[in-house]
Amino acid sequence: MGKKQKYDDSSMVSIKDDRDRVRKRPTIYIPTLDVEGALHIIYEIIDNAIDEVDADKKDTKRSDSITVIYDEKTKQVTVTDNGRGIPQSTMFSTCTVLNSSGKMDNTADTAYEYSGGRL
Repeated sequence: MGKKQKYDDSSMVSIKDDRDRVRKRPTIYIPTLDVEGALHIIYEIIDNAIDEVDADKKDTKRSDSITVIYDEKTKQVTVTDNGRGIPQSTMFSTCTVLNSSGKMDNTADTAYEYSGGRL
């Protein structure tokens, strides 16, 4: 074994890029890297679809349909809804920056009064 490095301020690492954070420590964001972790992500996606159904009832673009398909042969899960989707202008940051969401600080005056999931 090599000599242990002294633990001081030079030992501290700050990962600036969100994708690097997930790559280096994925279990901070999902519970495991096996089936349990995959199921956690699937539950979050389904919960997001349910949030779209629960969105403002006066919004004619809100979802009224969710389809979940499991392909036993490929082990793939597909979740579809007919909701509003992610606004095109925010698509890149929503999909690449951690904690990007339209579900922060929910109140009766925001797009989502309530959100059951974390994404």
